[in-house]
Amino acid sequence: MNDQKRFGVIFSGGTAAGMNATLEYLCRYARKEGAKLIGFKYGWTGLIRNDTVEVTMKTTRGIAFEVGGTSLGSCSKVNVFNHDGNDYSEVCYQTYNSLRLDGIFVLGGDGTNRQANELNEKYPDMKFYWISATLDRDVAGCDDTIGFHTAVENAAEVIASMANDGKTMNRHVIIECMGRHTGLVTIHATDLAIRKYGIGIDMVLVPEIPFDLPAICNRIANTPYPLTIVMSEGIEIPIPDDMASGKKTRNSKHPAIIGHHIDLANTCRKLIAVLQPHTSVPIKSAIVGYMQRTGHLSSADTFLAEHCAQLAVREAMAQSESKAIIFRNGAFTAVPMHELAELNKNSGELKRQAFMDDAILSVIADQISAASFQKCWRK
Repeated sequence: MNDQKRFGVIFSGGTAAGMNATLEYLCRYARKEGAKLIGFKYGWTGLIRNDTVEVTMKTTRGIAFEVGGTSLGSCSKVNVFNHDGNDYSEVCYQTYNSLRLDGIFVLGGDGTNRQANELNEKYPDMKFYWISATLDRDVAGCDDTIGFHTAVENAAEVIASMANDGKTMNRHVIIECMGRHTGLVTIHATDLAIRKYGIGIDMVLVPEIPFDLPAICNRIANTPYPLTIVMSEGIEIPIPDDMASGKKTRNSKHPAIIGHHIDLANTCRKLIAVLQPHTSVPIKSAIVGYMQRTGHLSSADTFLAEHCAQLAVREAMAQSESKAIIFRNGAFTAVPMHELAELNKNSGELKRQAFMDDAILSVIADQISAASFQKCWRK
């Protein structure tokens, strides 16, 4: 009887730099333990369809330092309990058993963690070993996630380039970073751009800190030099009544109204539509977006990928309960997956509290003028 352990691998959600590196390290440590890896193509979709590929040292050698993506593919917003109106959880369980799996390594953010936990609760013998891989670093209970540091480095480079271009061409610039619920990437990328490239930043707009839009409009109208603004895609722009007329104003090709609810795909464009009528200086923008998911892997993300993979394989070989592999309080640790899933069910407030440390905040405040930071953006 063959007692070789067999484990699946799933990537879920938006890709983060370091996912391929984690796969290579998973394969390396699994091979040392004599275990076999089976990859599911395009995440949960592959589990539903039983669409697999064998993961070997040959197929993973060197992929750790590819510029981005995942060799297995990923999926976003696929809910196995309600996919196209159907519940595929039992199908997933049948796939798991038909492949004689001893567990599945899943890489993704808090949504991936919760879905794996729901499957585990419904089918206790279906085990998962979740690894935190999300560039937002917005998983409650984790101090760091794979992909965050590469995203910060990529964004910092764009911020510096745009800031220099704005000063050279005498135009305001707005750089939009990823960050739906938190401004962690935005604030750390801004800090790195200041420290590494020596540039000045005039405004930083993040979801956690409410800001006064009329004050920003007034500042852009009365500042004699080009401004550099860094923002998160998830900021909510409050539109006062006197700005919601919907009429086009002089020097503007866009209506002033943009609505209170933000469409993440157009946040930067809509902010420009509001600000442009208040200045004769052109406003140019750059959306870092998907550039943050790719690029050369940072040493910090390489370190996280290797140690998370090593611990995940160790836990899986021990056939322990479903675990979340995380970096917390300066150490790599495995906690029961349901504990982390519970933390992230209603984690909005937790994420806000963990938004940024005082050191980062003070650096940004020094650069942008403490007075305007307090009066214009914070309530």
